Amino acid sequence: MRCLPFLCAPFLLSPVALAQRFPCSVSVPAIHLGTYAGNRVASGVTPVSVICPASTPYTIGLRSSAGGPANTVRTMKGVRGAGLRYQLFQDAARSVNWGSEIGTDAVSGVGTGGVQRFNIYPVLMQSQQASQGEYADALTVTVTSNRGISSANVPVIANALGVCIVLSTAMGFGSYTGGAITSTSTISLTCTANVAYDIALNAGTTTGASTSARKMAGPNGGTLGYSLFRDAAFSQNWGSVSGVDTLTGIATGLLQPITVYGKISSGLIAPIGAYSDTITATITY
Repeated sequence: MRCLPFLCAPFLLSPVALAQRFPCSVSVPAIHLGTYAGNRVASGVTPVSVICPASTPYTIGLRSSAGGPANTVRTMKGVRGAGLRYQLFQDAARSVNWGSEIGTDAVSGVGTGGVQRFNIYPVLMQSQQASQGEYADALTVTVTSNRGISSANVPVIANALGVCIVLSTAMGFGSYTGGAITSTSTISLTCTANVAYDIALNAGTTTGASTSARKMAGPNGGTLGYSLFRDAAFSQNWGSVSGVDTLTGIATGLLQPITVYGKISSGLIAPIGAYSDTITATITY
């Protein structure tokens, strides 16, 4: 059997036509921002690999799942909707934002026909009260050229540790004349939300003191005994043995004032003068 000539004639697509159909491509690994513990984290880079036909101008935009025409401060989501803020930059100095607006904060390039690499420089912002756990965001990396749009979906991941900040006020007993005296002090505790904390108070700085029999030091080697308690009834000693005489709780993410109750019992004898002690509060979380 013979083919009709017009049915067997070869049909070739020119190389120029093939090249015009060839789009850019982009590849980006997951962005791991490390572990967050309250301080600014600005380390590591994430490579962006782009292939575009030679002499093809293109732009690379980064858009997070939060959306918006421009992305500067982005947010990863964690436990129960908690957020962890981060930024993505074009430069190692982390001063030039990398967003998605062409001509404003997107990165530009011209294709070579081979692989071209760029770096994303991430930052976790400082002083965030982020709940413990894993955080994630979805980033879309988009390469736009006259040949079309190519994109890659990239996960952004970080872990947050608990952070606690503690301040305290002095406890003043006033003048002791032989009768029982009580006083209070406040520990101001601010911890990452949902962090379990344990507060221990040591024996102080006076020789011979213990957490159940504390002593203030005075003149000529004199001491004046006192006690610290976790409750207003002055019945629960506040010491340093976890699970026995420390104070525990769950942080709210807000400032929590915690009262320390102090007492000097009646009937003590001590030389006249000023007495003092220093207690160290240790927060375990």
